[in-house]
Amino acid sequence: MSRVKWITAAAIVLSIAFAAERANACSATQTQVYQSATSVWCVEKSVIAQHGAFPSAFFAFGDNVIKELVDLFGVPAQGVYTFEASVPNGSAHTGSECCGLGVTVTGDAFYGSAYGATGFWGYLLALHETINDFTGQVTSGWPTDFWADHISAFPNSMDWHIMGTLGTMDHDANLTAAGVAQKARFYPGGDSVDPRVPMFDAIFALPNMGYPGWSRIFGFVHGDALGWDNLGVANPDEKRSEYVAAYVSLGAGNSVLSILQSANVCNGKPDGVSGDPTYTCKQANIDAIATAHCSIAAAAAQGKNVMADRAALKAGSYAAVAAKGACGAGCPAECGCKSSQNLCVAPWLGDSVADGGANDGGGDSGVANDGGAILDAGIDGGESPDGSPNGASPDADAASGCGCRASRDGATEASLFAASLIAALALVRARTRSRARRR
Repeated sequence: MSRVKWITAAAIVLSIAFAAERANACSATQTQVYQSATSVWCVEKSVIAQHGAFPSAFFAFGDNVIKELVDLFGVPAQGVYTFEASVPNGSAHTGSECCGLGVTVTGDAFYGSAYGATGFWGYLLALHETINDFTGQVTSGWPTDFWADHISAFPNSMDWHIMGTLGTMDHDANLTAAGVAQKARFYPGGDSVDPRVPMFDAIFALPNMGYPGWSRIFGFVHGDALGWDNLGVANPDEKRSEYVAAYVSLGAGNSVLSILQSANVCNGKPDGVSGDPTYTCKQANIDAIATAHCSIAAAAAQGKNVMADRAALKAGSYAAVAAKGACGAGCPAECGCKSSQNLCVAPWLGDSVADGGANDGGGDSGVANDGGAILDAGIDGGESPDGSPNGASPDADAASGCGCRASRDGATEASLFAASLIAALALVRARTRSRARRR
């Protein structure tokens, strides 16, 4: 095929993709009030009729949230995100109802004030669900008893950190105040006290953590191609939580089990949700999982065949990992060296730091994700973080409450064509994604 034909064909495919992008921007009952290269805002006409013009402050906020999450967590954006302000229904979830990629928030959340901050619930719920969207791109199936779904301690912690970061960056006193208020809600004296939020705050505050730490953690999980739902256990479950604890510990450089257990996570105490099992995570298992990550990465970099070991780790059979990576070049920076045995191990089990040499991708060397594509992990939506009943409305004058804890109370010519085709299909896919299933 001639160059002209290749380029023409590519242009046709791309034009179809962009047409789909425009056609699916908002539903017939909505008004598109904003669009940028990053986001689209769709607002139900009935919401505008009842509450007035949609507050424009949320537009820059939405763009900033996407950019910040891409940067802070090393998870690339999958396309243009839709923020959908739905008919007031007291709920918020991942996946826009009109357009697939994005989030949906009850429309009345964007009006009025709460906790001394104008538009508090709109900022919070839009951010909260977008955080879930991005972590879901790393893998689905985070533990429901302390991370996300009916208990959402991770996003509830990250909400106030990110609002504070954006408030400072934009010199926005109102957004800063919203961040302060969100934090206070979960600490003693707040209306939604939950020790699991301070637990994540304590992990965030560790010397080697903060935003870079979480970026490393997500990079390790992605590098090892892990999916929590592929471990062969239920959710929640001891093994699932031990895997998460092991990878968080790799990012922090030390085991975080004691921090988890101090907040009644992984320590045999009930989580407060009827039907959830109680279990106690074991340090020996966390050590073995983290060391399996280090052993596989080092052994692969040192020329050994680790295919079976990778498969075992991904399937939850970490005890079957037989790879023995040596100290020195190839032992990733996040790991340690047990000199007496010449083994690359979890950092807290070593007597010296790792060499941090060549890494074949089986594990991140401590550098944030470089923006490479992360496959869609099947993001689920519709969460009700703690399973609690709807509380007070997002706005003092609204009749509905929000049905999640965040809202409770208050890539020759042929190759050119191929690259264009891939980009086009990605755009089409992003706009025609079906609404995420509820967890």
